[in-house]
Amino acid sequence: MFISPKIKVIGEYQKEDFYCPLCSFPYLTNDDLDKAETFECCHECYLQFAESRKEAWKSGWRPKKSVVNSYISIRRKLYNSKKEKKHGT
Repeated sequence: MFISPKIKVIGEYQKEDFYCPLCSFPYLTNDDLDKAETFECCHECYLQFAESRKEAWKSGWRPKKSVVNSYISIRRKLYNSKKEKKHGT
C-alpha cells in the first residue's frame, strides 16, 4: 500500500499557530489549547502571568519582555534538568 506524503487542502484554510506568542514554546496539551483560545497563551504562561491578573490580561496587559525572557530561561533550565534525569546523565 502506498500513501502519498502530499497534502491537498480543499476549501478554506485557516492557519493555526501552535506556539505560545508569549514564551514561544509549542502547545502540547489540551490545557495549552484551552488557554490559547481564551487567554492567547499556553497553560504555563497563564499560570505564571494571567491567572492572578485576569481582568488586566483581558484588557491587554502583558508582562515586560525582560520578565518573560527570565521566565523562558527558567523553563528551559527545568526542561533540560528533567531531560537529563530521564536519560541518567
